Amino acid sequence: MAIAPQKSDDMKLTVSQIKYLLVLSKAQDSGVRISDMAKALDIKRSSVFNMLKKLAEAGLVVKNDDKTVSLTEKGKYMAAEISLKAEEYTAKLQEHLGISLENSRDCAIILISRENGVQDEAICGE
Repeated sequence: MAIAPQKSDDMKLTVSQIKYLLVLSKAQDSGVRISDMAKALDIKRSSVFNMLKKLAEAGLVVKNDDKTVSLTEKGKYMAAEISLKAEEYTAKLQEHLGISLENSRDCAIILISRENGVQDEAICGE
Protein backbone atom coordinates (compact mmCIF):
# COMPACT_ATOMS: atom_id res chain seq x y z
CA MET A 1 0.00 0.00 0.00
CA ALA A 2 1.50 3.33 -1.07
CA ILE A 3 1.56 6.28 1.28
CA ALA A 4 0.52 9.60 -0.23
CA PRO A 5 3.18 12.31 -0.02
CA GLN A 6 2.64 14.97 2.61
CA LYS A 7 1.12 18.12 1.17
CA SER A 8 3.11 21.31 1.59
CA ASP A 9 0.17 22.70 3.59
CA ASP A 10 1.05 20.18 6.31
CA MET A 11 4.60 21.50 6.63
CA LYS A 12 5.67 25.05 7.24
CA LEU A 13 8.59 25.90 4.97
CA THR A 14 10.66 29.02 5.33
CA VAL A 15 11.68 31.13 2.36
CA SER A 16 15.18 29.63 2.55
CA GLN A 17 13.87 26.06 2.61
CA ILE A 18 11.70 26.78 -0.42
CA LYS A 19 14.71 28.14 -2.31
CA TYR A 20 16.70 24.97 -1.54
CA LEU A 21 13.89 22.73 -2.77
CA LEU A 22 13.61 24.72 -5.99
CA VAL A 23 17.36 24.54 -6.66
CA LEU A 24 17.37 20.80 -6.01
CA SER A 25 14.32 20.27 -8.21
CA LYS A 26 16.16 21.72 -11.20
CA ALA A 27 18.77 18.95 -10.90
CA GLN A 28 16.01 16.32 -11.06
CA ASP A 29 17.53 12.89 -10.31
CA SER A 30 21.21 13.70 -10.82
CA GLY A 31 21.77 15.22 -7.38
CA VAL A 32 23.59 18.39 -6.43
CA ARG A 33 26.91 18.87 -4.64
CA ILE A 34 26.95 21.07 -1.54
CA SER A 35 29.49 23.39 -3.18
CA ASP A 36 27.19 23.83 -6.20
CA MET A 37 24.23 24.58 -3.92
CA ALA A 38 26.30 27.19 -2.08
CA LYS A 39 27.25 28.81 -5.38
CA ALA A 40 23.67 28.77 -6.71
CA LEU A 41 22.30 30.34 -3.53
CA ASP A 42 25.32 32.61 -2.95
CA ILE A 43 25.88 31.36 0.61
CA LYS A 44 28.55 29.49 2.60
CA ARG A 45 28.91 25.72 2.30
CA SER A 46 28.44 25.38 6.06
CA SER A 47 25.05 27.08 5.78
CA VAL A 48 24.05 24.71 2.99
CA PHE A 49 25.15 21.71 5.06
CA ASN A 50 23.06 22.85 8.04
CA MET A 51 19.95 23.50 5.96
CA LEU A 52 20.26 20.19 4.12
CA LYS A 53 20.46 18.43 7.46
CA LYS A 54 17.13 20.04 8.46
CA LEU A 55 15.55 19.13 5.13
CA ALA A 56 16.81 15.54 5.47
CA GLU A 57 15.28 15.33 8.95
CA ALA A 58 11.98 16.45 7.42
CA GLY A 59 12.26 13.68 4.82
CA LEU A 60 12.64 16.06 1.88
CA VAL A 61 16.24 15.33 0.81
CA VAL A 62 18.64 12.42 0.90
CA LYS A 63 22.43 12.24 0.67
CA ASN A 64 23.59 10.01 -2.17
CA ASP A 65 26.59 7.66 -2.24
CA ASP A 66 28.41 10.04 -4.59
CA LYS A 67 28.13 12.82 -1.93
CA THR A 68 25.45 14.69 -3.82
CA VAL A 69 22.03 15.53 -2.41
CA SER A 70 18.70 14.77 -4.08
CA LEU A 71 15.05 15.28 -3.33
CA THR A 72 13.10 12.36 -1.91
CA GLU A 73 9.73 11.51 -3.44
CA LYS A 74 8.12 13.72 -0.78
CA GLY A 75 10.60 16.50 -1.63
CA LYS A 76 9.91 16.17 -5.36
CA TYR A 77 6.18 16.38 -4.76
CA MET A 78 6.52 19.49 -2.59
CA ALA A 79 9.02 21.15 -4.95
CA ALA A 80 6.71 20.55 -7.93
CA GLU A 81 3.73 21.97 -6.05
CA ILE A 82 5.75 25.02 -4.93
CA SER A 83 7.22 25.55 -8.40
CA LEU A 84 3.79 25.66 -10.04
CA LYS A 85 2.50 28.08 -7.43
CA ALA A 86 5.64 30.26 -7.75
CA GLU A 87 5.26 30.44 -11.54
CA GLU A 88 1.63 31.49 -11.18
CA TYR A 89 2.40 34.18 -8.60
CA THR A 90 5.42 35.43 -10.54
CA ALA A 91 3.34 35.93 -13.68
CA LYS A 92 0.58 37.72 -11.77
CA LEU A 93 3.03 40.02 -9.97
CA GLN A 94 4.65 40.95 -13.26
CA GLU A 95 1.39 41.42 -15.12
CA HIS A 96 -0.61 43.31 -12.50
CA LEU A 97 2.08 45.17 -10.57
CA GLY A 98 4.85 45.53 -13.13
CA ILE A 99 7.43 43.96 -10.82
CA SER A 100 10.64 42.73 -12.49
CA LEU A 101 11.08 39.00 -13.08
CA GLU A 102 13.74 38.58 -10.38
CA ASN A 103 11.82 40.57 -7.77
CA SER A 104 8.53 38.88 -8.62
CA ARG A 105 10.15 35.45 -8.14
CA ASP A 106 11.44 36.50 -4.72
CA CYS A 107 8.05 37.90 -3.76
CA ALA A 108 6.30 34.74 -4.97
CA ILE A 109 8.49 32.58 -2.70
CA ILE A 110 7.79 34.85 0.25
CA LEU A 111 4.05 34.71 -0.46
CA ILE A 112 4.13 30.90 -0.58
CA SER A 113 5.95 30.78 2.75
CA ARG A 114 3.47 33.22 4.27
CA GLU A 115 0.54 31.12 3.03
CA ASN A 116 1.82 28.38 5.30
CA GLY A 117 2.04 30.67 8.32
CA VAL A 118 5.78 31.40 8.22
CA GLN A 119 6.65 35.05 8.86
CA ASP A 120 10.43 34.85 8.42
CA GLU A 121 11.04 37.68 5.95
CA ALA A 122 9.52 41.00 4.98
CA ILE A 123 7.17 40.75 2.06
CA CYS A 124 8.23 42.50 -1.14
CA GLY A 125 10.00 45.44 0.46
CA GLU A 126 7.66 45.70 3.47
